[in-house]
Amino acid sequence: MIFRSMSTNTTHLEKQLIVLNEHGLHARPAADFVRVATRFASTIQIRTRGSEHSAKRVMDVLFAKLNFGHAFILVADGPDATEAVAALESLLQRLAAVDQALTKPHLQAVRSPRDFLTD
Repeated sequence: MIFRSMSTNTTHLEKQLIVLNEHGLHARPAADFVRVATRFASTIQIRTRGSEHSAKRVMDVLFAKLNFGHAFILVADGPDATEAVAALESLLQRLAAVDQALTKPHLQAVRSPRDFLTD
């Protein structure tokens, strides 16, 4: 769902995402998630189980308990909300691909998960 305010040039975007890496967003993936989120000016929240958590704070991401298969709503408000949600969705996809490659090395050779982060 996308709402754009013409007067303030901001966007409100909500998108449902699913955690597909086997171990969920534990410490390292949560830190990667926060690292990407903090690149954007928009306010970014994780809405799950009736509560909201900041996507820009590692402890909030960990408290969201985003385990394998868990669906959550990513909510972004600001001038770069669309780009922020796209970048975080892409990160989740890359984390899942790295996780699959590390658990099934015969399918694909992969380096460190940090090699997949974009600057």
